[in-house]
Amino acid sequence: MDYTAIDFETASSEPTSACSIAAVVVQDNIVVEKFYTLIKPPPKTQFLNFCTKVNGITREMTEAAPDFPAVWGRLAHLLVGRLVVAHNAAFDMRVLEAMLRYYDIPVPDFCYACTVKLSRMAWPQLPSHKLDAIGDFLNVQFNHHHALEDSIACAAIPVAAGRATGYNSFLIMADKLGVTVRKFPPEPKEPKEVREARKKEAWLKRRAERLAKNDNDKKEKSAKLINDNQII
Repeated sequence: MDYTAIDFETASSEPTSACSIAAVVVQDNIVVEKFYTLIKPPPKTQFLNFCTKVNGITREMTEAAPDFPAVWGRLAHLLVGRLVVAHNAAFDMRVLEAMLRYYDIPVPDFCYACTVKLSRMAWPQLPSHKLDAIGDFLNVQFNHHHALEDSIACAAIPVAAGRATGYNSFLIMADKLGVTVRKFPPEPKEPKEVREARKKEAWLKRRAERLAKNDNDKKEKSAKLINDNQII
């Protein structure tokens, strides 16, 4: 299997607050390249205590780090034209897209998939599919919430899933297991009111179909009774 596993750490809940990134390149099921760097976030980015407690990254640690445009110059070739995976990919793709748009960097061309969903389909018996739980299951020792070590753990999942399911191609495995491979950037999330309207419309459509079916069943039954001369 060939793919790149990535992981972002952020200084806050804002997607433009990326403060570190890592990428691990897998070629023919073997890790062939690793990339890691701290990132100096945009000016006025807040460093929330909660995030610092999780990832250990402080503002002072990033002061001398390269900004995202400089990082992207070294990172882009590891992603462009490749399959990219991440554990909880929606988060990492949202951060990547936000950083690209903040600095007005052209959106790259690649596809991505989520290893959380892959692990759920490959090992449905596990009580948890969080990265640390999957790491324990696969005997991968790593320091959780360090971008490089998380990327290494993430990179181990497709290979292990392929061995468990008997698939040598990620795309074939994803298709057979029902794991969606999406094109970057992610489609914009619909507003809540739009999603609710879609759900209501779908429910009304199903209800109308059921009522119509029941009505047709009654008509067919009545017609049969008439034909059999069984009407009282």
